Amino acid sequence: EQSSAQNVDVDGRDALGGLVAFSGGTIKNSFATGAIDADFEVQQGVGGLVGVVDSDTSIEDSYTIIATSGSSAGLIGGLVGDGGVAGFFGDATPVTIERSYAAGSIDTGDSENEAGGLAGRAGEDDVIDDSYWDETVGPEFPRVSGSGDAEISAEGLSTDDMQGGEADANMDGFDFENT
Repeated sequence: EQSSAQNVDVDGRDALGGLVAFSGGTIKNSFATGAIDADFEVQQGVGGLVGVVDSDTSIEDSYTIIATSGSSAGLIGGLVGDGGVAGFFGDATPVTIERSYAAGSIDTGDSENEAGGLAGRAGEDDVIDDSYWDETVGPEFPRVSGSGDAEISAEGLSTDDMQGGEADANMDGFDFENT
């Protein structure tokens, strides 16, 4: 349940994540830092924490500071690449993300990937609550690309607003003691 991966350097071809490639369970009080480079045509998601989540996945009180890049065909997200078996937040729902944030950069190169500051894609029954992404390092990306009817309570903040005393004031619902 509680895991961490520091200074990762992930380079690969399928689902890529800073902590795990595929998840179908609970990730709690976990984090990943480092870099992911999807040079090849990735068929599935690329995410700072998790590449692809399956149904009934829950991510709670977790964060990532991963520089994510790729000119692949997959979905790219600061925290999660694809929310379903077909990507990150896809058709295999529900997936829940609570009290989590992504603060790494996202670079899609010249590709037309679906990319989001928090998730590459969310399915209609997915829930994202009290979660944040650093829009200073990826302001051109929405919080979640292709979110459909997902229930989303997420906000993009500047780097300064996510640090120190400013974070306490700006990140409502976030658990700083356990994350």
